[in-house]
Amino acid sequence: MFFIEIDIKAEIVAPVSAHAAFQKGAQMLKMRIKTIALDEKSFKVDLKAMKKAITGNTVMLVGSACGYPHGIIDDIEEIAKVWLHSILYISVDYNLL
Repeated sequence: MFFIEIDIKAEIVAPVSAHAAFQKGAQMLKMRIKTIALDEKSFKVDLKAMKKAITGNTVMLVGSACGYPHGIIDDIEEIAKVWLHSILYISVDYNLL
């Protein structure tokens, strides 16, 4: 059996508040995570920064509902609107407190 190694520079765009499992999964899949800062007042992901971080290598957007560190819910509807204008996967990071 032959395996072909493909050099894909796939990226995940995720808030810094996303669960650590995204880091672990990306590491296992040899993907890069672009972490996006949180808004200083709301502690939600900075949507403008998230939009700017998307490139041709982006394969997934992540939003937290509710984020592990602060219990804050990102604006999933707005993240979904960004997703609708692309061909990306979207993941909602749901953690029970």
